[in-house]
Amino acid sequence: MRRHIPLEHGVASHDTFGRVFAALNPKQSEACFIRWMSGACPTLAGLVVAIDGKMVRGSRQEDQRAINLVLAYGSGLGGVLGQVRTAEKGNEITLLLKGAIVTDD
Repeated sequence: MRRHIPLEHGVASHDTFGRVFAALNPKQSEACFIRWMSGACPTLAGLVVAIDGKMVRGSRQEDQRAINLVLAYGSGLGGVLGQVRTAEKGNEITLLLKGAIVTDD
């Protein structure tokens, strides 16, 4: 972070980051992320996108199942393009992948 912004008092603690992220509205954060990614990566033509499902470790509660996610990873970009929580061990994710090379697990 020091490379991008001046931090007079150092990097914020893990707890501070946790409080900030907990205070964010998930739907508004998602919309902002989609707008940002659309500008940062306007086309996926020729890029490899890997689709994979994951179960979040430690997310199982006594009365609830563990959280299952389906995500799309842009291997040439080094980051996740999209991620959705599924009700069960599902595989539904909606992305516009025109021209991309898609792999699936």
